[in-house]
Amino acid sequence: DMIRYIINATCENFIDINPNYEYNYCCSAGGGMIDAGPPWKMARIEGGKVKAEQIKDTGAKIVIAPCHTCHKGIEDLNDYYKLGVHVKFLTDIIADAIEIPEEMRA
Repeated sequence: DMIRYIINATCENFIDINPNYEYNYCCSAGGGMIDAGPPWKMARIEGGKVKAEQIKDTGAKIVIAPCHTCHKGIEDLNDYYKLGVHVKFLTDIIADAIEIPEEMRA
């Protein structure tokens, strides 16, 4: 819930994925699958179809990935299923929201 609090504080329109929390679907890249290489890539992509549909159903244009593995896995799903989303880390969202005073800018 703390992450959702931060996202709500830094995003204009946060759309939570459904189902969420422990019922959320996997990106199909975890457990070392992202590193399994080309022989398993299509199995991972096909297994991630439910995640791709879950993302598409939100209508969101930016997806916040919780880790590097999810980031790459969701990018692969985005490319294959033509989701039209941009994948970012929470740190990217926070950095975008920070307002730097004029006197502190380079």
